[in-house]
Amino acid sequence: MALTKLKELTTIKIIDPATEEVAIDSKKKEMFVEIYSADSKKFRKISADIARENEKKKASKKNPDILITEQLANLIASWNIELETGHIELTVENAIFVLDEYRYIRDQILETITDRKNFLLSA
Repeated sequence: MALTKLKELTTIKIIDPATEEVAIDSKKKEMFVEIYSADSKKFRKISADIARENEKKKASKKNPDILITEQLANLIASWNIELETGHIELTVENAIFVLDEYRYIRDQILETITDRKNFLLSA
């Protein structure tokens, strides 16, 4: 049996916890987040960068929850996210804000990124 090859990116459709349906923006398009896998080079680089930065700040190390949010924010390749104020541009700062304020989006990303099945190449 051949080894399974994984893709580096996958797309998560954002599920609204109130309706349990895919969130839709004002243009009737599905909201989504495209993320890098935990096996990607990008993941390894981001993890190393965050660890190195945290190590430099020994006296004021960030708590693990903040580090996870920063790591996830840096792993977002693209998205379609709309808040009450309108569409939000993808930047690391905006991603950190969204993942902090809308924890269900963070949880959906974290759940997806930790399950390799979500990164299987389609046959």
